[in-house]
Amino acid sequence: MADDKELIERKSAQERQLRCPLTQEEQNTVAGDLANAIARKKEAENDLASMSKQMKSQIASIEAEIDKLAPVVAARAEYRKVKCEKILNYTTGKVEFIRTDTGESVEKRDMYEDEKQGQLKLGASEHDALDEDPDTDPDDDTE
Repeated sequence: MADDKELIERKSAQERQLRCPLTQEEQNTVAGDLANAIARKKEAENDLASMSKQMKSQIASIEAEIDKLAPVVAARAEYRKVKCEKILNYTTGKVEFIRTDTGESVEKRDMYEDEKQGQLKLGASEHDALDEDPDTDPDDDTE
């Protein structure tokens, strides 16, 4: 019976860049960071007259930080890499991605042609090779 299940679906760990709502603590931290960046920008603008070239470079760096933080504060969420489980259902011909942290389904789609080929019974090393996600760098150790 276990062999039949392997033919119906196959699960593998995946990591996806997904929107994650910020906790209140994270919102406070990012809002504080944004407030500090705005204050530093204002201070740099006041010093601009005496240190024009040096200050212009600093302002550009701070503005980049603001541009990065402001959308996070406004959205109260940010995109992060999240481990997901990829489920190939050979009965329905669908692929589903489930977040491992919340159990939420984040994507459901039809199988690609190469995924449909994965239902053949293979040896362990061949089977493992089929589990690799072509969008994931196997040498990337970031989590």
